[in-house]
Amino acid sequence: MAASIGVCNVPSTTTTTTTNPFASSNERILSEELQLSATTPASTKKKVQEEEEESKEELPLPKIIGHRGSLYDAVENTIESFQRCYEAGSAGIELDVFLLPKDGSLIVFHGSGTDASPGQLWEYCQVKGLITDLTWDEVQELSFVSSDQIPIDSRKLRQMEEEQKEQEPQQTNENNNIKVPTLEQVLTHFQGKRDPQGNLFQIKIELKGPGTVLPSLELVERYHMQKQCTFSSFYHDRLKQLRDLRPNKELVRTGATFKGTLPQNFIQHAQALGVNEIHLRYDTCTTRRVREVHKAGFESMAWFRGPKAMKQDLPTFRDVESELHLYELVARTGVQQLCVNRPALAMAL
Repeated sequence: MAASIGVCNVPSTTTTTTTNPFASSNERILSEELQLSATTPASTKKKVQEEEEESKEELPLPKIIGHRGSLYDAVENTIESFQRCYEAGSAGIELDVFLLPKDGSLIVFHGSGTDASPGQLWEYCQVKGLITDLTWDEVQELSFVSSDQIPIDSRKLRQMEEEQKEQEPQQTNENNNIKVPTLEQVLTHFQGKRDPQGNLFQIKIELKGPGTVLPSLELVERYHMQKQCTFSSFYHDRLKQLRDLRPNKELVRTGATFKGTLPQNFIQHAQALGVNEIHLRYDTCTTRRVREVHKAGFESMAWFRGPKAMKQDLPTFRDVESELHLYELVARTGVQQLCVNRPALAMAL
């Protein structure tokens, strides 16, 4: 094991309060940004109402997908986090995949860093370099520890630590046994499992790192889990590569994930990629765009930013009282899936 490998943390998060204490200084109104007709300005309300007339039927509730699992209940992107999400009754999970070039292992991890250099270890593990610098054996020596960096409720964390001290004084913390999993481990854990409605439990595989397209595809096919998995990425060339490898959209599903700046021709772009789904950032997921997505024959999903980013976003909305209220507003756009940080909370919709 390389001497630089250390103890692994996860970026800090804070539990969202039930009311917005910064409302007086907020400048954004999410319900207007999403073009929800009850609060949309008159200049665009007429157009929205005309489009609503085209679809009178009641909108179904969106399916809930756990962003990196249930990361406020267990360490993100781990079997424990995914299992918590499954037990909460969600429709599926979203995870991030990297290929370790030194030994060809496919691992599930997020990390920090830019789009050009994702998977950085320092913020998560206090280790310099990238997750892709390591071998699978070295990754297995990383340990998650209880600290202010772990994204679970701080009160629950302190309670866990106190109980730990009382019951097992020799053990420093129970998260030492939680490890970064391989994609294969996650697939075999959920193979054939179903949600409370009887549908196959879905796994959204984000192709986070380079070189992940072919090995991830082959692994899913090896376990005959094509109906259970959807491949997604911000790197749309990877989706094009995957579709070139498997042209049949019914056999292999893909989803184009868009950032906050959405191109005007995003529908045409998605058509060129041959994807099944379009994933919009929650604050760009307007009623009108959702209808355009569905009209073009795509499925829709709104994705929420990571815990640290959502902590920054929430106080900026004048009309959002809580995280559950945030989910409710986005659900009103008619989007079919919500990829959220708190799946158990979203299940209350």
